[in-house]
Amino acid sequence: MPLTSPAKRKLAHTRVVTCHGYQREDELWDIEGRIVDTKPYPLQLL
Repeated sequence: MPLTSPAKRKLAHTRVVTCHGYQREDELWDIEGRIVDTKPYPLQLL
């Protein structure tokens, strides 16, 4: 299936997911995660 023609676009949202895994001394694992959402324009939350 061919791709559609490119259209003009603008960035509306960015999401960055970061995860760190730590091996503990008791051989278990701790996983810590963080999600950061940003918009390229001011946003007022109600």
